Amino acid sequence: MSRRPDNRMEVLSPAGDLSIFKTVVDAGADAVYFGGDLFGARAYAHNFTREDAKEGIYYAHNRGAKAYLTVNTLLKNLEIEKKLYDYLKDYYEMGLDAVLVQDFGVMELVHNCFPDMELHISTQANITTSYGAEFLKDAGAKRIVCARELSIPEIASIYDKTQLDLECFVHGALCVCYSGQCLMSSMIGGRSGNRGRCAQPCRLEYDLLDASKNVRNMPGPYLLSPKDMNGIADLPRLYEAGVYSLKIEGRMKKAAYAEGVVAMYRKYTDLLLSEGVENYAVDPKDMQRLYDYGNRCGFTNSYFDMRNDKNMITYVSPSHSHKKTSPADTPKKKEASSYVTGHFYAKVGEPIVFTLCSDEQVITVNGPVALEAKNAPMTKEAIEKPLRMMGGSGYELTDLVLELSGSLFIPAKELKAIRREALAQLGQKKTVVKEPVAIGERTSYPLPSIVFSKKTKGESLPVLIMTETKMQEKLAVSFLQKNHQNGILAISFDAFLKKEEEELTEILDRLHAAKGKLYLRLPLVLRKRNLKALEQQVERMERIDGVMVSSYDSVGFVREHLPKMDIIADHRLYVWSDRTQQAYETKGISVFSAPVELNRKELSHRDLQSCYLTVYGRLPLMYTANCQHKNSVGCDERSETLYLKDRYQKEFPVRNICSSCVNVIYNSLPTSLFGKAGEVKDLSPGGLRVDFTFEREAEVTEVLQRLEDLCHGIDTTEISFTDITRGHFNRGVE
Repeated sequence: MSRRPDNRMEVLSPAGDLSIFKTVVDAGADAVYFGGDLFGARAYAHNFTREDAKEGIYYAHNRGAKAYLTVNTLLKNLEIEKKLYDYLKDYYEMGLDAVLVQDFGVMELVHNCFPDMELHISTQANITTSYGAEFLKDAGAKRIVCARELSIPEIASIYDKTQLDLECFVHGALCVCYSGQCLMSSMIGGRSGNRGRCAQPCRLEYDLLDASKNVRNMPGPYLLSPKDMNGIADLPRLYEAGVYSLKIEGRMKKAAYAEGVVAMYRKYTDLLLSEGVENYAVDPKDMQRLYDYGNRCGFTNSYFDMRNDKNMITYVSPSHSHKKTSPADTPKKKEASSYVTGHFYAKVGEPIVFTLCSDEQVITVNGPVALEAKNAPMTKEAIEKPLRMMGGSGYELTDLVLELSGSLFIPAKELKAIRREALAQLGQKKTVVKEPVAIGERTSYPLPSIVFSKKTKGESLPVLIMTETKMQEKLAVSFLQKNHQNGILAISFDAFLKKEEEELTEILDRLHAAKGKLYLRLPLVLRKRNLKALEQQVERMERIDGVMVSSYDSVGFVREHLPKMDIIADHRLYVWSDRTQQAYETKGISVFSAPVELNRKELSHRDLQSCYLTVYGRLPLMYTANCQHKNSVGCDERSETLYLKDRYQKEFPVRNICSSCVNVIYNSLPTSLFGKAGEVKDLSPGGLRVDFTFEREAEVTEVLQRLEDLCHGIDTTEISFTDITRGHFNRGVE
């Protein structure tokens, strides 16, 4: 039985253009998501003009379906202030049902300015726990698109704790990186996944090197290329977990693929809803049809049951392949839904009677005599459920009145039989074509102004130093004691867990003596393994001065367990615009990290007085559930540093963090702004930040000396121990 009270599921299809939009509605989609000419995460899809969108929305509503617009990229200042409001207002007035978003500033704008349009949170927001879902629910979200990496029990837990509509990917391409956290395409080629322009470096060839730079033997070179998702066999479990919307990926796919896959999911969703979980089974011929429509070295559904799996990766080829299919291979399309009401009469010793009423007809069917229960009588729910299963009939039962008398027993097969007969008679006379769904009058509100609380002249944020090892930590504490009062040391959660109380006390005492602070950097990805450890450490965490958060999940965690704790937003909690920063400030976050994908000119348009600007660090490019260590030698919960070597011989360090069961892929070179003292000063950031990862003692010492010079506006030479990149400081992203 579903956790949801309404016994419904939505088949949600992508559409890359208007023709495909109409095709998938006719194939049985309950809703269609599409991109307009701005702000969608598939910038290279055909996408929709405003006229196309208007026609598509009308077409969907006329057939009982809904239309959702993707605005799931990060927006820059001028875009959100000059373009977004009018863009959304057009769609709002067309009757758009919902908008999918990633950017927190966009969420606030939609919620405040267009209250009659549903706010759906994109998978780009990377929601993995009920903490993040609850935080966004309070911000106005009606629906959460779950992270693709979640298991079915994790999905069920989010529903149980939030009662939100949950949307889950069930078919199509998978990203190897946690969605919204991939900077690899951006940093390598300037095409940002956060702007819908991913160049798919995950589909390229790599060698896997060990710490000694020896090549490890792998099944093939496509180490980051996941197989396509296929969850059609898992629909009963998703239904029981509380999932409402079944999301099919593929806005770049052709019409034949979209039509075939949608029709197949329509067929099996109807089977599930009409016949129940216990009678659900996928015909092997239909599974083969899904293979024929298109796959990538086969399919996987492994995330529903496990954290990672070597068999999820294609290894030998990254390509999506398909076979030619004929119209006969596509399941029969459903008719447009019509609404009906029902009445069921049952009294012990009398024939049961089921009546269905549509706009034009009243159908009454008599059944067998209702029996008296020998033991416990049937519950109202047990009688109602089989009567409500409309399946692929083309009808939706909106109201059902039960008139029951006596201690009843009616076999479920008899209830299903009387329902089928009533639907059959209703269907024989069905000629109704629905009118467009009535949206009604909608109210919109003007775009509010941005108001910041200005800092007093001369006030600045302290230096922030992030460390991974005890050596780095020791040098950072000494540096802050000597050179920078009010400085902040941020340590990882792993480092925090390993500290004895005496050691923690000593660090706090040394920092506090210099008016410094100790912050804890929470894990970017919260899942069952590290979440339990995090919850167990709440009382101990109250000793430290603040936390650094990188996700909506960690924001929600801190809000619930540490509501008085000072918070710094890491650059993974994106603040590309002043409006987004202000939206976070209303939620209690007042200190931020400057965006790493904006160039110097774009940063100059941002109010950076509350932001740390990262001037040195090896940037994490991907966070993956897939584990290169496990895939090469098996899971022994031993952390090591491997390297992915690409076709240009660049080597990207990969570290497996076993406490969180996550892989982090770092850039091949550290980003450095040393030598850019004048340009850094012109940006007027509130503070400067350095991130240490793999650096040795002499390298840490050199970086800290360069940092000291930069803090005083002194031109300094670049670091000497490695080549560097400027990241996006000069070029930025489209």
